[in-house]
Amino acid sequence: FIFVKIALDEVPPVTLALLRFAVAVPILFLLMRNSGSNHPEEGRKREWGPLLFLGLTGVTMYHLFQNIGMGFTSASESSVIIASNPVFIALFSRILLDERLSKEKAAGIIIAFSGVVFVLLRDGVVFSNNSFLGNVICLGAVFSWVAYSLYTKKRLLKSSAIEITA
Repeated sequence: FIFVKIALDEVPPVTLALLRFAVAVPILFLLMRNSGSNHPEEGRKREWGPLLFLGLTGVTMYHLFQNIGMGFTSASESSVIIASNPVFIALFSRILLDERLSKEKAAGIIIAFSGVVFVLLRDGVVFSNNSFLGNVICLGAVFSWVAYSLYTKKRLLKSSAIEITA
């Protein structure tokens, strides 16, 4: 998060996201090829729609929300908010996928969610406060990742993790 914050002083948020993927995508495709995994283009064209959804939510929207939000808030605040991903994934897995939630996990969700609310509302709800705006935008990254993660749970039944990532 600190390096993203530093980079945002020099590069606009969208450009930073594009640069990250310009480096990562060729490496991931090489890993996919070397692992023996197939690309959807090779006989599974109907999978492009679901993979496009995953790319939009888990890559594009996630990093855009993170980068834009960090332009308004601190690296430490954004990292606390974005680190709440597992909390929201567990909560929405329970609500949408009917997954079991133990008492321990429920207690953890309440404690972690309280921390996120504290960070968001520490200075009160001040809409003129850039930090509040940045924190709310960073929540967009969290919800993008939740959508990606829940959909990936279903996709992993049909594709390998490297195929989905690449």
